[in-house]
Amino acid sequence: MPLTDEQKNILVESIGKPTLVLAGPGTGKTELLAHKILHLLKENSVSKDEITAITFTTKAAQQMKKRLLELGLPVEKLPLICTLHSLSVKILRENGSEINIPEEFMIADEYESNLVLEDAIFDVSPNVRSKIKQYSNEILLLKANSKYPDDVEDDLLKRVYKRYQELLRFHSALDFQDLILEAYRVLESSDDAKHCYQKRCKYLLIDEFQDMNKAEYSLVRLLADKGDGLFVVGDDKQSIYGWRGGDPDIILGFTQDFEGAIERLMTICFRCPEKIIKGADEFIGREPPLQAYRKSSEPIKIIDCKSDVQEARYICEWIKSAIRNKLYAPKDIAILFLGGDIADKIAAVLTKASIPLMRPSPEESKHMREIIACLRLIVDRRDSLALRVCLSSSKLAKGIGRKAIKSFRNYAETNKCSLWDAVIVAQSNNAFRKWRKAIKAFVQLFEDLSAAASKVKLNSLLYIVAQAFGYENEPKIIEMIEKSKQIPDRWSLYDFIKEIRGIKGEKSADIKESGEEEADAVLFITMHSVKGLERKVVFVVGMEKGNFPRQHRNIEEQRRLFYVAMTRAKEELFLCYAKKRTGRSAQGYKFYGKSPFLYDIPQKYREFIIPNN
Repeated sequence: MPLTDEQKNILVESIGKPTLVLAGPGTGKTELLAHKILHLLKENSVSKDEITAITFTTKAAQQMKKRLLELGLPVEKLPLICTLHSLSVKILRENGSEINIPEEFMIADEYESNLVLEDAIFDVSPNVRSKIKQYSNEILLLKANSKYPDDVEDDLLKRVYKRYQELLRFHSALDFQDLILEAYRVLESSDDAKHCYQKRCKYLLIDEFQDMNKAEYSLVRLLADKGDGLFVVGDDKQSIYGWRGGDPDIILGFTQDFEGAIERLMTICFRCPEKIIKGADEFIGREPPLQAYRKSSEPIKIIDCKSDVQEARYICEWIKSAIRNKLYAPKDIAILFLGGDIADKIAAVLTKASIPLMRPSPEESKHMREIIACLRLIVDRRDSLALRVCLSSSKLAKGIGRKAIKSFRNYAETNKCSLWDAVIVAQSNNAFRKWRKAIKAFVQLFEDLSAAASKVKLNSLLYIVAQAFGYENEPKIIEMIEKSKQIPDRWSLYDFIKEIRGIKGEKSADIKESGEEEADAVLFITMHSVKGLERKVVFVVGMEKGNFPRQHRNIEEQRRLFYVAMTRAKEELFLCYAKKRTGRSAQGYKFYGKSPFLYDIPQKYREFIIPNN
């Protein structure tokens, strides 16, 4: 689709000025950013080495590259397009030694970070182990606001945070938030590195700017220098990451932060039909409201169910009918929910009806993570994060518990050796005699797996490792083994791991994404994971008072979250309410009233539907 007049004007007016583009859902942000890059390269003779484009996810970066290639840009002319966290990894790999960060540092993913935090709490105050989620959230927010342990007043939190950082360093690792903080620290401490990256980011383009936290914004301001080439796109009405420090005041204050900055609007919504975008805009109070490119549309349907059982049956029957009548394919449909088990009944009914769905379970993810950690340890015994994951597996490390792991860590820290070296020593050291049999079995298992790795093909090794865990019959594992048969013969195990995760963790340096959206299956996804997502049909479930919005949480951010959920729909939107729910997500209640959010959508854009029994 050609650029609109307002998009063309933005490209011309933004040259040489810090520019904020306020762009609502479906207004063509990707298209604008792609054309901005082309405009810089072709109309302004800018070198690709002076352009850096920052996206929210790796997937969005790939989409941006794909669009530029479709617009005729040769692949060798592509500038750097990546996430801010990936850019931080690049800065640290090249310059981390300036602040004593080893070049081969690991990146702890969320699961590994939690294991390290558990160890920190166990070292500092074992009696508060049940509060790990609370401490995790508090430390995340401290880092999002550029706060270090010495900035913390609460003594216990300070000690836990400090010990957590010490253990990350012990593992030669940084967590997700550290990447931003340490990249900033590198550029602050090295003028050479700062000037190098300011030149690299002379024209700095940033998407989803409304989700910046203070630490990220500090890094952006340092990279952008005076901001003459800074071009940011976002929507304060879609700021939904307050729990990780996302601050909508940053986007709202942009024009005050940069001298000569301009603000422009994109006002035409190409994604949502008229009644959906008007209902959503009036719900959120957008001024001026977006204009729908497609004028005629179905109203927003509110499904008023007696129970979650009736809700699941209604959704299943609607989807079956739509597929049977060739109105929609499974991949055209998404089911959005806040979290927990609220969508379980729907998933069970769809499965029983043989409707394909995509919904990775936490257990599947855990099992895949354990297998990958095992492969990493086969490749490199110095990978202590992988070892820590393997030690936490009851399948691999039978008889080795938290106290034994603490003893390994204490020995390694005291003797300045690797965690694996500590495990090897423990086989014969009397201090570990109570776990000696279990330790020897664990070491022997890895000796056997390493021997197998040097003799058998990759797919056979994967099967052997899966057998060691007892996961060889799980669908996701079987799929991974089958895919491994197609990889080139020249690939090593190291290459395979790097492709899956990034052996040093680069692929974990990204916000959680929505998964393999290409599969022809109904997508189940949480509302916080839908950035960049669009589907022809969207069901939002759990629209009950007390469930959404949740009590004692930021009501304005929850309104924005609902707005984001509604505006994923390209054709039809269903908001589902059930008077009676059961399960953990019912929070101890069985009967609910309707969410007040439903009544905040103007009546002329919505329609209540009461399903037949």
